[in-house]
Amino acid sequence: MGTTSVDASRESPVRDPRERASKCVVVAAHCSSGSKRLLRILDQSPVTHIRSEPYNCPGSPFASLRRMPASWIDLPESCDELRAGWDAAAAWAHSRMGPRDCLPSPPKRHQKRLPRALGLQHAFGSRRLRRLVADVGGVVGGSEEWPVPPAMAAPDDLSESTLVMKFNQSPQIVGWLLRERPDVSVVHLIRHPAAYLNSGMSRRRSGQEAARRANIERLRVISDRDPHSLIESAGLDRLDFEQSELLFWVYANTRARDAGSRCANYMLVRDEDVVADASSVAAQLAAELFLEWPERATRWLSHRATHWTARSTCWTDLLDARQADCVRAALEMSDLDELWDADQRVSHVDYRWR
Repeated sequence: MGTTSVDASRESPVRDPRERASKCVVVAAHCSSGSKRLLRILDQSPVTHIRSEPYNCPGSPFASLRRMPASWIDLPESCDELRAGWDAAAAWAHSRMGPRDCLPSPPKRHQKRLPRALGLQHAFGSRRLRRLVADVGGVVGGSEEWPVPPAMAAPDDLSESTLVMKFNQSPQIVGWLLRERPDVSVVHLIRHPAAYLNSGMSRRRSGQEAARRANIERLRVISDRDPHSLIESAGLDRLDFEQSELLFWVYANTRARDAGSRCANYMLVRDEDVVADASSVAAQLAAELFLEWPERATRWLSHRATHWTARSTCWTDLLDARQADCVRAALEMSDLDELWDADQRVSHVDYRWR
């Protein structure tokens, strides 16, 4: 794998095309970055099995792994726990479905033909039915995750699919995966900070002070325990909501990008490229991840891409002058500013999981 054309200044190894396709892909993104849309695109391949935030499913092995501080700071004991638990957690997620997954999904090679022909996959778009399947299947412990029914997919065929998992705000897990699991492909999705901030302000109008305090506490821990963060704890209490949001955005995305800059199994994708030219992004993803991409997927994407492009604007149109200055200051803190033009067009949609 490598980086997108906008990140061509950073050289990274090129994966030998003769290598077997990875059986696990992790989409790493900050919240409100368009990861649900990217999962929908990856779901169009007949060889993928999509899992969105499996760590949010009580009872999943990832639920305990996600609680580790390694999600945003680097602790040796956390790396040991990840090393011991990651493979089993990934295998668990590969054999299951959850409420945040892309359901119903397009045709898959691991799905049985008769249930597919009868349209049973569409029934799983109902939360009530999915909950019933979990209850009947004997899922205990309050889990919202359940085994893929054997009537829908043969376990052996499912295990041969490519597992795609989304992880939010996990820069240190990204670094750990790139070091410890070179067979796992990491797709780092990044969105212009102005568009990200616009989404954050929209959803947190009534809770910005609580979010600010939580951000400051998180940044203080990072400052104390991550010597590479360059975050000074002395001035954190003076940050307003926008500054605290952007400072963690810079930290998370810089750490993930730096970790992947010299790794063949890392790929950087800008949400702005998905908005402007989704077909090219999909083609690059399919090539880098060795995914089948049928004509049906191309038609699906073409139908939606025009709508995505139409809902874009110059990033400065989203914010007032003070907020725009905060964004410029955040970008100047690192080399992330080289990813975007000064008048970059961005999506004005408030991305959120529904």
